[in-house]
This record gives sequence, structure tokens and C-alpha cells, in this order.
Amino acid sequence: MLTSLYYPKEILKSLLSGVPTSLPGGFNSRSLFMGIMGKWADQVNLPVAVISEAFGVTPQAVYGNINRLAQLEARIDAQPDIPADCIILTQKGIDKIILALALDAHASLEGIQRVLATLDCKNTKRSIGHISEFLSKSLKVP
Repeated sequence: MLTSLYYPKEILKSLLSGVPTSLPGGFNSRSLFMGIMGKWADQVNLPVAVISEAFGVTPQAVYGNINRLAQLEARIDAQPDIPADCIILTQKGIDKIILALALDAHASLEGIQRVLATLDCKNTKRSIGHISEFLSKSLKVP
């Protein structure tokens, strides 16, 4: 299910604190949660009006979030199969890993390259030159 792809703890924390969290697909945590609850209400034959009252919105807004959730799930389902031993990383996530390995773990460029190759099967293969250039730009080394 879609919720397994997000960080439920972060979503719940932002819902409780009232701080909006930006998520993929144009969702914020509140609208994503509203879509999930609306979908659940639909499945258990609960009137969607109950969910709309709880969120203080119209039933059309709940249905809109249910439809956006379905579109996001369809996009995720359309992705090619990923081997079980791999994880998906964004470019920003890869950059954070490179910096953490270089600064915190004092890893060599070759070590960083090996770790990236181990983490993700698709888009993390980086050359030594790429890693070196990224670190130089990030750390402002002349």
C-alpha cells in the first residue's frame, strides 16, 4: 500500500503538531492522510461525509484526495520492478550519503563509490571524479 512508501511516523507527528510536511505528488501530510482515511471509509461503507466533517472540508475535497491518491498509487505501480535487495534513493539522499561518508566516516572516494554501489542498484553508480567534484563544490574547496 502507498502508506508504506512514506514515513507514517513523520506524517502523524506533523498532523499532531500542525506543521505541514511536503510529500511527492503535490500532497501535504494532511491531504494524504485525508485521502487514506477517505479510501478506508469507502472500503468499510462509512459515509465519506464523516471524514469530511473530521477534517472540516467538503466531501468533494475528500473525494479529490482519494482520486489523487489513486493516481499516485498508479504511478508507483507503473514503476519497473525493483530487486528485493535494493532501495530507491533520491539525488538529494545520495548527496547526503556522500557527505556523511566523507565527513563523518572519513571514507575514501573509492569507499564512498563502493557503498553507493551497494545501496541502490539503479542510479547510484558514481565515478570517482563525480564524487570528488561534488565534495569540492559542497565543501567549497578551491
